[in-house]
Amino acid sequence: MRQILTTTYSTNHKAINTFLCWGILANLPFIILSIEYLHPRANFILFYGLLFLISSINFSSSGPRLMARGFVYIAFVAGLVADVLVFGRNFYGIKLKEAIYSIPNVLDLNIFAFGPYVAMSILLLVLAVVVPIISSKTGQIGNRERIHVCSGIFLLAAIDLSANGVSSYWFKGTTAGGADWEASNSSKPESALGASGISPEFSIANGHKMLIVVVEALGQFKDESLNQAVFSVLESPVIAEKFQLVRGSIPYSGATTAAEMRELCASEYSFLNVLDKSFDTSECLPQKLARMGVTSVSYHGLTSAIFDRKHWYPSIGFTKNIFYHQLIAEPDQAHDRFCSGAFVGYCDRLIGEKIQAALSANAQHGLYYWLTLNSHFPAERTQQYGKPFPCAKYELSEQLCIMTEYWTEVLDSVAKIAESADTGPLDILIVGDHAPPLIYRKSRDLLARNRVPYAALRWRGSQD
Repeated sequence: MRQILTTTYSTNHKAINTFLCWGILANLPFIILSIEYLHPRANFILFYGLLFLISSINFSSSGPRLMARGFVYIAFVAGLVADVLVFGRNFYGIKLKEAIYSIPNVLDLNIFAFGPYVAMSILLLVLAVVVPIISSKTGQIGNRERIHVCSGIFLLAAIDLSANGVSSYWFKGTTAGGADWEASNSSKPESALGASGISPEFSIANGHKMLIVVVEALGQFKDESLNQAVFSVLESPVIAEKFQLVRGSIPYSGATTAAEMRELCASEYSFLNVLDKSFDTSECLPQKLARMGVTSVSYHGLTSAIFDRKHWYPSIGFTKNIFYHQLIAEPDQAHDRFCSGAFVGYCDRLIGEKIQAALSANAQHGLYYWLTLNSHFPAERTQQYGKPFPCAKYELSEQLCIMTEYWTEVLDSVAKIAESADTGPLDILIVGDHAPPLIYRKSRDLLARNRVPYAALRWRGSQD
């Protein structure tokens, strides 16, 4: 009897340890994330289960055993990389092919800007080593233990499917919205440019310049008083005298490059379609204006290599593109011109000053385009400029507070441009690219599920 109990205990103990290895440890980072953020990954759970089955084969000789262990190790590391890649695709709303294309951009990501990023990175590195080692030390395993472990892994996958198999994230536009976006490349999205009533061709033909500002991660709060607080700087008497303010919101799909294609080309096609020449760029705004003899310039505080903007910006018609390296090459730079965060780049507030100076100098360009940077998640505040946003009043988390302050900083720069007596006739459009991809559920619940705000300043007399 004692021998039977001992054998049963040993069998169950080995099965439990093996399940903890391939069921829990292999999925641990995402199990932790699921406390605040869910995305479907039953396929990865089953993949790790398959690796368990391969690792449990009892080879009679050492050669095949070593080959199997080597395969399991390589496959597990590859699985972790793919797991993280799909998480990034879901979390940030990037098309899968864009995520794969942009893997080199990860080298520019500042993971130290956000504590959970650092913790998860360390955990993934540890698991890449520990899980295969623990598996190899488990020893021979019988069919009964295999059945127990596989049952546990299938149960884990079933729980994942029931929890988030249909609605994989809390707002349309990252995971579920991204999937819809993949399937609707031929349709024209609703753009802020169209919703605002601004006609760039009409404005340019009437001697006005145009400024389009796409604000990184600018989301639509559910509480309208919060939206009002963010955009209040645009309601000064000076601006009201010169401009008609139009505010609203539009639906969005995808990430930042999707928003750029939405506003500049009125399209849901990917920027990759611009690069491979499968998209007709003749209807993109910079090209349409170029046919009118009007030049255009873009500003962005990151390098031109990120998402290959150095190639597709000129393809859609921008005459001049000013990125990080052009900005830092200019003389008489401020000592605090770099802003940290997910990416370390040129400070948005200083780019706003450069655009104001260019407009005041009556530069030759008719279209000015500004893609902001500093509010990219995770955001980091190293210096405080202007008046802090009343985050405590609205119970904003630290991350959402920092991002909101960067949004208001950009809006303050736009307000100064609008108030300047030297900028001349000008139409301005400000719009968010996508809602901020926040991990914590409480912060996400403050924002609309699938909409971003816009604000248009229409030069009085520019309405047709």
